[in-house]
Amino acid sequence: MTDTAEKKASGSPIAFTATLVLLVGLALFGRRIFTGVFTGDGIRTWATMFVGVTIQAMPFLVLGVLLSVLILGLLAVLLAICSEADAFVAASLTQFSLTARLAFMVVGPIVDVKLIALQTGTFGPRFAVRFAPATFVIAILASLVVGWRLL
Repeated sequence: MTDTAEKKASGSPIAFTATLVLLVGLALFGRRIFTGVFTGDGIRTWATMFVGVTIQAMPFLVLGVLLSVLILGLLAVLLAICSEADAFVAASLTQFSLTARLAFMVVGPIVDVKLIALQTGTFGPRFAVRFAPATFVIAILASLVVGWRLL
């Protein structure tokens, strides 16, 4: 499945928001249509359940995105494949989000096992211990920002 097909299959955020607003509007202002279904207590119960589920689900959704980005970032460090092959490997990881795949492609050429060994041999272990984690964190943060804004 291509990226365009994935976006079409998942729908746009604007369509989701519009549908959600329509459903809330129907629930709140469509009392005459749904006379027996939405009583005053029913609306309050529905609103409580909706807000409760939304608030409880948000941390897990955010944690899932962050965790997938970190997992693919660490995988890129450990695999140490050629930067030209990163795109092909990332394209095959369709079960992950586009942001996580972007993190895989950004982290791979910047930090990997070969580069850490090279930096240790050239500049010493103190440099590698400070430089590799710093570049990893910067690459992950850059991937999250770009993924959040553009993808």
